[in-house]
Amino acid sequence: MSLLDLSRWQFRYWRTGRALYLQMFRFWRRIFAVGFAIGVTVFFVEAGFIGVLLYGDGRVRKGTMSLSSVMVSVGTVLSSAWIIAANSWMRTPAGFKVVHGQFEPTDWMRVIFNPSFIWRRPHMLAAVLISASFFGAGISAWHLVKGRAKGFARRSIHHTRPTVSVRNFPAAPLLFARCGYLRLARSGTGEAHP
Repeated sequence: MSLLDLSRWQFRYWRTGRALYLQMFRFWRRIFAVGFAIGVTVFFVEAGFIGVLLYGDGRVRKGTMSLSSVMVSVGTVLSSAWIIAANSWMRTPAGFKVVHGQFEPTDWMRVIFNPSFIWRRPHMLAAVLISASFFGAGISAWHLVKGRAKGFARRSIHHTRPTVSVRNFPAAPLLFARCGYLRLARSGTGEAHP
């Protein structure tokens, strides 16, 4: 479900006049609005700092550049949290009641921190960090093989090693297995559902 669905339902209501499409639009608009408002706020903060990060080198003080890099990292982690929370709620909804056939939130903490969020969030963070580290290590290794920027390449590989080391690998599959278990338990069929 996405904002595209909202547009489609509003368009279908306009074209057909069917109250069901208006009901769907109004309900899901409220659900998306909470995440969207928080996401937009985080996005604007992140976007402002990424502008400084990309174009401020040599134009702003070193402290401002450092603050910008930290704020972009924090903003990215917060943005991804809302995406994972929304997706997790659609997989394992919690903290709601059904009134007249519509979901109404009763406990926002349970809506956000639903059963699968607790496992999916660290799983996605681990997966992203490991993937990005392999990407960086691969580019650095290419530079070493080509004999370019050896000091830079060696130092870059050195910084990716803690993330891609063997001791961190069990974390991602363990979290992935737990996420898969939640899907199987929810379906009750023994079949995996994405």
